[in-house]
This record gives sequence, structure tokens and C-alpha cells, in this order.
Amino acid sequence: ELLNTEANYLQDLRFTVKEFARPLEGVMDRETHFDVFSNIIQLEMLHAQLETDLQVARNAVREGATAMLATLVAKAFTPLVPAFMMYATYCGKFTDAPARLAESVKSSAKVAELVARGPRLFNTALEALLFRPVQRMCAYPLFLREALKHCDPEGDAANYAAFQAFFDAISTTIKA
Repeated sequence: ELLNTEANYLQDLRFTVKEFARPLEGVMDRETHFDVFSNIIQLEMLHAQLETDLQVARNAVREGATAMLATLVAKAFTPLVPAFMMYATYCGKFTDAPARLAESVKSSAKVAELVARGPRLFNTALEALLFRPVQRMCAYPLFLREALKHCDPEGDAANYAAFQAFFDAISTTIKA
């Protein structure tokens, strides 16, 4: 499930960056753009790297070699754990994002036009896409709690430690 939802999430991030964040850079003032999109472009880059690193795990699933799945997933996430702290910035800015977006839509016909394309292109409003990173941060602890249940702290110590470290980092980010 983690592999599937991670791929879908990256697709949402890529769409949001390509269709909204980048086009609106030239239309919104810099401060408003950051208030709405925060560091979503960096989050997209983080998850693109994670997707590349998870490819080995995806191949293992396709080949039926699921015994090594926990190891492969842990190996993909572990070096990226510090980068997940970027979510503290995104989630902190998100509280004001919908209001700032609404203000920008009201004050600029060009912004309104670009934002209105979302449901036509992706069947999802920009506001919902902007909430996805916040949702994702809430989903990680659930995924990791499940992963920890399937790792033996003694027999699979390295994977257990990797998932525990990621769980701790995500928990710290959520509390920040």
C-alpha cells in the first residue's frame, strides 16, 4: 500500500507544481506565492528521489521477492529522513494558504483563470491538492506503525531501527 500511495502522491505533487505552482510564480507576488505553495517544489523533488529509490522495492514486488521488501523500503527512506523536516515548513504555512489563495483569486483575473483550470485538468480543486502534503504527513505514522509491527526488533534490527528512526522524525515534524 505504501508503494502505491507514494506513487499516487508524487503524481499529485507533480501536477500541482506543473499546473499551478510554476505558472503562478509569474502571476502572484513572491510573498503570496510562498504563502500558498510554500516549499511544495522541494517536496516534489524529495518525493521524486524517493520514487527513484523505491523502484528497487517495486521491482521486487513484481518479481514476487517480497521477503526483502521491508529492507528495500527502509533502504529507500533512511537517507531521506532528514529531508522530511521540510514538511514542518509546508504544514506551518498551510494554515494560511486557503485564505491567501482566495484573496489572490479575488484580486487577479489571471490567478482566477489558472486556478479554475484545476478541476478541468485533474478533476480536483487546487485547495484539495494543497492539502495533500498535510494528509501525507498524517498517513506516514500509520504506515510506519504497521511496518514496525512486521519487523522483529532483534531478528530484523536494522530495518526496525530504520523504520523507528523515520517514525520518530515524522512524529517530530508533525509536532513542530
